[in-house]
Amino acid sequence: MALRKTVLNPPIEGIIRPLNEELEDLGQGVGDERVRNGANISVAKLHRKDLGEVTVGTSETLVRHALGSVPLEVHVCMTSPGSIWLIRSKTDAQKLYLQADASGRTAVVVVSA
Repeated sequence: MALRKTVLNPPIEGIIRPLNEELEDLGQGVGDERVRNGANISVAKLHRKDLGEVTVGTSETLVRHALGSVPLEVHVCMTSPGSIWLIRSKTDAQKLYLQADASGRTAVVVVSA
């Protein structure tokens, strides 16, 4: 299944922009020490990739991400009713698999590694 680039409409942009800001906040600096809620935490730079909108059915759907490493995070922002989930056991450095509760489910997928 080929991915297609989609121009996000304003409601979707309203979801993705805050998500991007949250990920950017987590990724400030490499090995930086930050203090949050009184505890020191180490923050690493995340490489984020927007895979655009994908269509998923009830069988496993291959989605190529080509990050070069297994994603630490996979965000699925639904653009249709229903549910889509990640099949974590099949995820690798080049691809991931998604499955939905019904055919024709769509979502914007963002991965980070």
